[in-house]
Amino acid sequence: MTRGTSLSKDLQLLVNNSKYSDTTIICAKSVILYGCRAILAARSEIFDRLLFNGKNEQEIKFPKINSQAMKIILEFIYTGDFINGDLSSEILIDAYSAAEHFQLPKLQDHIINKLEEILSNNSKENVSPQLLTKAVGGVIPNSDQPLTDLLAKCVTKIPLEMIPYGSLSSSAFQFLLMYCAKKKISLAKNQYTIFRYVALHAANEVEQEDSDDEFNVFMKTEACLPSLDKILKKEYVTTPKNIDDLKPFRTKLTEKLIPMLDYVNIKLISGGILAEIIEPLNIVPFKLILETYRYKVKQEPIIKLKEEEEEEEEEEQIDFTWDINVCGPNLDISDDGYTIETPSNLRYNERVRASQPIMGTGLYEWDIIIENPSLSDWVGICGEGEVTNFNCTDYNSKAWILGTTGMVSNNRQSINYGSPPFQKGTKIRIHLDMGGSERKVAFSIDDVKYPVVLHWKNIPAKVYPLVSLRYPGKIRIQKKIE
Repeated sequence: MTRGTSLSKDLQLLVNNSKYSDTTIICAKSVILYGCRAILAARSEIFDRLLFNGKNEQEIKFPKINSQAMKIILEFIYTGDFINGDLSSEILIDAYSAAEHFQLPKLQDHIINKLEEILSNNSKENVSPQLLTKAVGGVIPNSDQPLTDLLAKCVTKIPLEMIPYGSLSSSAFQFLLMYCAKKKISLAKNQYTIFRYVALHAANEVEQEDSDDEFNVFMKTEACLPSLDKILKKEYVTTPKNIDDLKPFRTKLTEKLIPMLDYVNIKLISGGILAEIIEPLNIVPFKLILETYRYKVKQEPIIKLKEEEEEEEEEEQIDFTWDINVCGPNLDISDDGYTIETPSNLRYNERVRASQPIMGTGLYEWDIIIENPSLSDWVGICGEGEVTNFNCTDYNSKAWILGTTGMVSNNRQSINYGSPPFQKGTKIRIHLDMGGSERKVAFSIDDVKYPVVLHWKNIPAKVYPLVSLRYPGKIRIQKKIE
């Protein structure tokens, strides 16, 4: 190629070229690279301070930066870019750290974009847990970091049960939990699955730190914490011997577990699992167990006397359908009235309520099926005349609703409910207790019941089922099947 036609290509010739260099750069493992001091100093204040400090340095050392990462630094300094060929994600993590050291934010942006491309193209072999461990190192970041946030986001796309134990270091896993709490993302459909993974992660770390393989800490902990599927199918047996097997390393296990428990909402784990499986292990502080029991007692409805139950008339289930007259103008209701669907051009939420009102005391329950999820689905109830503004922002709505992100909202007050994101096929059951003096709402997600929403105090005596959705949302309502 004729020189002088492309500045960046001409400057590329200077990268690590001893012929045109006047400075030696010694990287990790004593690997030698070459640089031009004037260009390095002009492009990085760090190099400027090192090379023009009055000592006329001819050699500079970076024992913690490997040569591959340094080559990326040099190439960017000379040309404003770096070659994208055959760069592994691990090298890019090192280069990002080096770019931070040399105060090159534009290079960091380039690396983030390249990493995002690599990870999206290799979704079947998601190495983001290992990369997050490498990026976090032994220190949990205290502030927003684009790199760690990107990697944490990629990890959340993997089903929690599919993340190998040990692929996340303790600090990386804790950062992941912090990230999910900040972004209001749930790592699994239920809190027991999250607790189980956290406990087994702690057990794996205890086992890795203990050279005595006879303990088999991980396997013994796993024997005491069956998966939720096995619990629901009653395909597990936890014996006193299983629990006794944990005694030799219970203290270490608890020490590893406690920092993670801040990000597990144990209060949302069913009382049966808490009493029969978690409490007997004695690895969760008793104070937290006691607080959870007290919380659950407060959620329980008042138990009626048997005589009163016998005198009560049985509530008739309502066969709800969507009301074509109280429906967003762009929404499509199926011929049978049960399904609501969005057209492809609907980019903002619209709402629809049911035709049948709910009035009178009693417990009312109905199911909402997410046949096709959107980024912003909401389900719940509304009062009379509160759906006339069909495309009102749901956060501003006076309706009492649960969103796909696990937030419950009413009249500008949103609180994290702790439920998992809505997915295709998710079944949401609404439990509406129309008490005489106080009305309460709770939700079940895929048959896992969550607590009553305590701060909803203003529910009127007449309400309607309601949903809000956008493209490509499709939602069906059906009465509870006994």
